[in-house]
Amino acid sequence: LLLILLLLIIWSLLAVELVQPQNKDLPHEEGEWCLLAFSSVWNATLFFFQTLVAGDSWGACAISIVQYKPATFILFSLALVSVNVGLMNLVLASIVDKAAEAREGSKAERLIQKKKWEQDQLLLWHQIMEDIDTDGSRSISEAELMQGYHNPIVKEILDTMHLSQADVLNLFSM
Repeated sequence: LLLILLLLIIWSLLAVELVQPQNKDLPHEEGEWCLLAFSSVWNATLFFFQTLVAGDSWGACAISIVQYKPATFILFSLALVSVNVGLMNLVLASIVDKAAEAREGSKAERLIQKKKWEQDQLLLWHQIMEDIDTDGSRSISEAELMQGYHNPIVKEILDTMHLSQADVLNLFSM
Protein backbone atom coordinates (compact mmCIF):
# COMPACT_ATOMS: atom_id res chain seq x y z
CA LEU A 1 0.00 0.00 0.00
CA LEU A 2 2.91 2.31 0.73
CA LEU A 3 4.29 1.58 -2.74
CA ILE A 4 0.98 2.67 -4.27
CA LEU A 5 1.17 5.89 -2.28
CA LEU A 6 4.77 6.36 -3.40
CA LEU A 7 3.70 5.88 -7.02
CA LEU A 8 0.96 8.47 -6.57
CA ILE A 9 3.46 10.96 -5.16
CA ILE A 10 5.95 10.34 -7.99
CA TRP A 11 3.25 10.87 -10.61
CA SER A 12 2.11 13.96 -8.70
CA LEU A 13 5.61 15.43 -8.77
CA LEU A 14 5.80 14.86 -12.52
CA ALA A 15 2.32 16.31 -13.03
CA VAL A 16 3.12 19.48 -11.08
CA GLU A 17 6.22 20.00 -13.20
CA LEU A 18 4.84 18.94 -16.60
CA VAL A 19 1.07 19.52 -16.50
CA GLN A 20 0.61 22.60 -14.34
CA PRO A 21 2.27 25.01 -16.82
CA GLN A 22 -0.33 24.04 -19.47
CA ASN A 23 -3.17 23.63 -16.96
CA LYS A 24 -3.05 27.19 -15.66
CA ASP A 25 -3.59 28.56 -19.21
CA LEU A 26 -6.71 26.46 -19.85
CA PRO A 27 -10.26 27.63 -19.29
CA HIS A 28 -11.83 25.10 -16.92
CA GLU A 29 -15.59 24.81 -17.22
CA GLU A 30 -15.37 21.87 -14.80
CA GLY A 31 -14.71 24.18 -11.87
CA GLU A 32 -11.95 25.59 -9.73
CA TRP A 33 -10.68 22.17 -8.66
CA CYS A 34 -9.25 21.45 -12.11
CA LEU A 35 -7.35 24.74 -12.06
CA LEU A 36 -5.85 23.83 -8.67
CA ALA A 37 -5.41 20.07 -9.25
CA PHE A 38 -1.78 20.32 -10.35
CA SER A 39 -0.78 23.46 -8.46
CA SER A 40 0.89 21.47 -5.65
CA VAL A 41 2.09 17.93 -5.03
CA TRP A 42 -0.63 17.49 -2.39
CA ASN A 43 -3.41 18.56 -4.80
CA ALA A 44 -1.97 16.40 -7.58
CA THR A 45 -1.79 13.42 -5.20
CA LEU A 46 -5.45 13.98 -4.30
CA PHE A 47 -6.29 14.22 -8.01
CA PHE A 48 -4.49 10.96 -8.81
CA PHE A 49 -5.99 9.20 -5.79
CA GLN A 50 -9.45 10.37 -6.81
CA THR A 51 -9.06 9.34 -10.43
CA LEU A 52 -6.77 6.30 -10.31
CA VAL A 53 -7.60 4.62 -7.00
CA ALA A 54 -11.19 5.68 -6.42
CA GLY A 55 -11.99 5.80 -10.15
CA ASP A 56 -13.96 9.02 -9.78
CA SER A 57 -14.18 11.88 -12.32
CA TRP A 58 -11.37 10.76 -14.60
CA GLY A 59 -12.53 12.95 -17.44
CA ALA A 60 -13.32 16.07 -15.40
CA CYS A 61 -9.82 17.54 -15.59
CA ALA A 62 -7.64 15.16 -17.56
CA ILE A 63 -9.51 15.19 -20.89
CA SER A 64 -9.39 18.94 -21.36
CA ILE A 65 -5.66 18.95 -20.54
CA VAL A 66 -4.96 16.06 -22.95
CA GLN A 67 -6.95 17.79 -25.70
CA TYR A 68 -4.94 20.96 -25.22
CA LYS A 69 -1.57 19.20 -24.85
CA PRO A 70 -1.73 15.60 -26.25
CA ALA A 71 1.70 14.70 -24.85
CA THR A 72 0.19 14.72 -21.35
CA PHE A 73 -1.75 11.63 -22.36
CA ILE A 74 1.46 9.65 -21.88
CA LEU A 75 1.80 10.87 -18.29
CA PHE A 76 -1.84 10.14 -17.43
CA SER A 77 -1.74 6.75 -19.15
CA LEU A 78 1.47 5.63 -17.47
CA ALA A 79 0.13 6.78 -14.10
CA LEU A 80 -3.09 4.83 -14.68
CA VAL A 81 -1.30 1.66 -15.77
CA SER A 82 1.35 1.69 -13.03
CA VAL A 83 -1.10 2.35 -10.19
CA ASN A 84 -3.58 -0.26 -11.49
CA VAL A 85 -0.82 -2.87 -11.90
CA GLY A 86 0.35 -2.05 -8.37
CA LEU A 87 -3.17 -2.50 -6.99
CA MET A 88 -3.57 -5.74 -8.94
CA ASN A 89 -0.29 -7.04 -7.52
CA LEU A 90 -1.48 -6.12 -4.04
CA VAL A 91 -4.70 -8.10 -4.53
CA LEU A 92 -2.84 -11.01 -6.14
CA ALA A 93 -0.32 -11.15 -3.28
CA SER A 94 -3.19 -11.33 -0.82
CA ILE A 95 -4.83 -14.16 -2.76
CA VAL A 96 -1.55 -16.10 -3.02
CA ASP A 97 -0.93 -15.68 0.72
CA LYS A 98 -4.39 -17.00 1.56
CA ALA A 99 -3.91 -19.95 -0.81
CA ALA A 100 -0.54 -20.76 0.81
CA GLU A 101 -2.12 -20.62 4.27
CA ALA A 102 -4.91 -22.93 3.12
CA ARG A 103 -2.40 -25.36 1.60
CA GLU A 104 -0.37 -25.43 4.82
CA GLY A 105 -3.55 -26.02 6.80
CA SER A 106 -4.45 -28.81 4.42
CA LYS A 107 -0.99 -30.38 4.85
CA ALA A 108 -1.33 -30.33 8.61
CA GLU A 109 -4.79 -31.89 8.37
CA ARG A 110 -3.49 -34.64 6.06
CA LEU A 111 -0.63 -35.35 8.48
CA ILE A 112 -3.10 -35.70 11.36
CA GLN A 113 -5.28 -38.01 9.26
CA LYS A 114 -2.26 -40.10 8.25
CA LYS A 115 -1.16 -40.51 11.89
CA LYS A 116 -4.69 -41.54 12.86
CA TRP A 117 -4.80 -44.04 9.97
CA GLU A 118 -1.43 -45.50 11.05
CA GLN A 119 -2.67 -45.85 14.64
CA ASP A 120 -5.85 -47.54 13.42
CA GLN A 121 -3.79 -49.92 11.27
CA LEU A 122 -1.56 -50.81 14.23
CA LEU A 123 -4.63 -51.51 16.38
CA LEU A 124 -6.09 -53.65 13.58
CA TRP A 125 -2.79 -55.57 13.20
CA HIS A 126 -2.65 -56.10 16.97
CA GLN A 127 -6.21 -57.49 16.93
CA ILE A 128 -5.38 -59.76 13.97
CA MET A 129 -2.29 -61.10 15.74
CA GLU A 130 -4.39 -61.86 18.84
CA ASP A 131 -6.88 -63.72 16.64
CA ILE A 132 -4.07 -65.71 14.96
CA ASP A 133 -2.67 -66.73 18.37
CA THR A 134 -5.20 -69.54 18.78
CA ASP A 135 -3.55 -71.17 21.79
CA GLY A 136 -3.40 -67.86 23.72
CA SER A 137 0.34 -68.15 24.39
CA ARG A 138 0.94 -64.52 23.31
CA SER A 139 3.43 -65.77 20.74
CA ILE A 140 2.67 -67.04 17.26
CA SER A 141 3.90 -70.39 16.07
CA GLU A 142 4.74 -71.14 12.46
CA ALA A 143 1.56 -73.18 12.10
CA GLU A 144 -0.57 -70.31 13.51
CA LEU A 145 1.16 -67.88 11.16
CA MET A 146 0.49 -70.03 8.10
CA GLN A 147 -3.12 -70.55 9.16
CA GLY A 148 -3.47 -66.78 9.69
CA TYR A 149 -1.88 -66.08 6.32
CA HIS A 150 -5.07 -67.30 4.69
CA ASN A 151 -7.17 -64.74 6.63
CA PRO A 152 -8.41 -62.31 3.92
CA ILE A 153 -7.41 -59.22 5.91
CA VAL A 154 -3.90 -60.58 6.63
CA LYS A 155 -3.51 -61.65 3.00
CA GLU A 156 -4.53 -58.17 1.79
CA ILE A 157 -2.07 -56.44 4.14
CA LEU A 158 0.79 -58.78 3.18
CA ASP A 159 -0.06 -58.47 -0.54
CA THR A 160 0.10 -54.68 -0.16
CA MET A 161 3.62 -55.13 1.21
CA HIS A 162 4.37 -57.56 -1.68
CA LEU A 163 5.09 -60.41 0.74
CA SER A 164 4.38 -63.94 -0.47
CA GLN A 165 3.79 -66.94 1.76
CA ALA A 166 7.44 -67.94 1.26
CA ASP A 167 8.56 -64.44 2.29
CA VAL A 168 6.47 -64.68 5.46
CA LEU A 169 8.07 -68.06 6.29
CA ASN A 170 11.54 -66.59 5.71
CA LEU A 171 10.73 -63.68 8.02
CA PHE A 172 9.41 -66.06 10.64
CA SER A 173 12.58 -68.17 10.62
CA MET A 174 14.87 -65.14 11.10
